[in-house]
Amino acid sequence: MLLTLLAVVTVAIVRQRSLFGVVILTSIYSFLMASVLIVLDAVDVAMTEASVGAGVSTVLLLATLHLIKTTEMRPVRPHLLPLFVSLMTGAILVWGTLVFPPFGTPDAVIHKHVVPRYIADTIKDTNVPNVVTSVLADYRGYDTLGALLMGHDYKSWWIGSLLDIHATRKLVPNQNATTLQVAASLLAAVKWMLRNPREGVKLPDYLPHEEILAEAKPYLGPFKSMPVDWTPLDNWETFNGTYGRPKPRPEDAWQFSTFLIDK
Repeated sequence: MLLTLLAVVTVAIVRQRSLFGVVILTSIYSFLMASVLIVLDAVDVAMTEASVGAGVSTVLLLATLHLIKTTEMRPVRPHLLPLFVSLMTGAILVWGTLVFPPFGTPDAVIHKHVVPRYIADTIKDTNVPNVVTSVLADYRGYDTLGALLMGHDYKSWWIGSLLDIHATRKLVPNQNATTLQVAASLLAAVKWMLRNPREGVKLPDYLPHEEILAEAKPYLGPFKSMPVDWTPLDNWETFNGTYGRPKPRPEDAWQFSTFLIDK
């Protein structure tokens, strides 16, 4: 029933010429999708869909309509090119899924790595019965932001921010580490923009990184710079056994071909 309603609303959105009607129908679509996610026991994702898709997005779109016309102009060109681009994009996405393991197969890489641990230890570690919720809210409560340099005498070297959820909530209540790390970068960039209103559009590579980092660093937790005992050959059978790839020689560990799933 819910999927049928989603299809009906989708067709209505495509055929609607009133932009106000499109916004309202899009909001209804988000509520229906949130209901589908609840049926699938993904309550956390459903809450996000309802709050962002139906709430925040609707408010922003209605505010935009206040500044522009509310009726879509009829196109003066044929629809063949947009239709062709849409079909080709869809075909490419479907083609890309053909290299994935069959859905639900126990031999998939993800099912051999961390998933068994999450399933076995979720309730013990987090006291949360929903595995997806525990991964998003608890297991991801410790986040990293930085760079992993590979291919030198130390094998790998990590440098960056290590922020856990407890330090995060001391700085900003009710937030998680990922949110704060992203927001800190945006805050630093906005401050720089306000101090330099005549600089124009700048790519990140051309921003003064030391000045930006100085603004963001108080919110990023401790910075670490350390060697990491890891190479792409570690756990090779676990990650590549499904694809039948032979293990490269140790001297070829850092070749680009080593990181490819399929040659």
